[in-house]
Amino acid sequence: RSKRGSGPAGLAAMPAELPFAGSVLLRPLLNTPRAQLEAWGSRHQLVWIDDESNQDDRFERNFLRLRILPALEARWPHFTEAAARSAQLCGEQEQLLDELLAPELAALMDGKTLAIAPLETMSALKRAALLRRWLAALNAPMPSRATLQRIWDEVAQSREDAAPRLKCGDYEARRYQGRLWWVRARQGQRQTVLAWPDPHVALPLPAALGWLQFGEAGDAVRPPHPGETVSVRFSASGMLYIVGRERGRTLKKLWQELQVPPWQREITPILFYDEQPICAPGLFITREGQAQNEPGWRLAWHKEHNDD
Repeated sequence: RSKRGSGPAGLAAMPAELPFAGSVLLRPLLNTPRAQLEAWGSRHQLVWIDDESNQDDRFERNFLRLRILPALEARWPHFTEAAARSAQLCGEQEQLLDELLAPELAALMDGKTLAIAPLETMSALKRAALLRRWLAALNAPMPSRATLQRIWDEVAQSREDAAPRLKCGDYEARRYQGRLWWVRARQGQRQTVLAWPDPHVALPLPAALGWLQFGEAGDAVRPPHPGETVSVRFSASGMLYIVGRERGRTLKKLWQELQVPPWQREITPILFYDEQPICAPGLFITREGQAQNEPGWRLAWHKEHNDD
């Protein structure tokens, strides 16, 4: 990690105790020397497996362990202990920064988003530290220093009328309503039309968007009339007249009024009967789709990921 230019968090190395999946991951033998473990195992007649790949110095970790560290320890016998102390100090510094910045980070975050305006008044160092901790709080892969700077320059500081995005692996950094968002990258489905010949059976959605299902929970819409074809699309043309609104609106205007972020607008499913939009689950029901004098069907969108 030192060779790759890691900061204190990377140089802190492996912790002996770490929160993991709602529990705690413990490494009680982390600081026990290998020789001591081997001696104990031999004394108690234990049998263990040596991984042959550990002797292959084509791998960087093995090259350091087999060739470089022995030379360093021959010249400086306490090199390993000193390096371990340095790693421990790096970890303690990072933990202290976590504690000092935690209240400020909490004030900047709203759910999973981060306010941009307060960051603009901070030093670049403090801003970068808060951005890293925001991403860590979302369990995001830690971006490089250059990528972190691009998130700030190209996304947070882009024109107010822009819809900036920076793809980072399977996710994207986005800006919306003065806040930074970290969202799963999705391919827009504007041209997709899904036939739903049997609405009593759950309908899988493309691009790992989950599935739609009529059941006991969800939005109540009228059942399809005999002969009406049921389908799901991700766009709608013309004016939509939704329940609770007097005037019609285009879908684009409706998304804006409902504060649906731009990246969700072409991946939000819309139920159709023939060519008539009926509802977008959890968002709106059109007048043509409203259940009147008949029992309503309840449509729910089950998302595959909680960060959709």
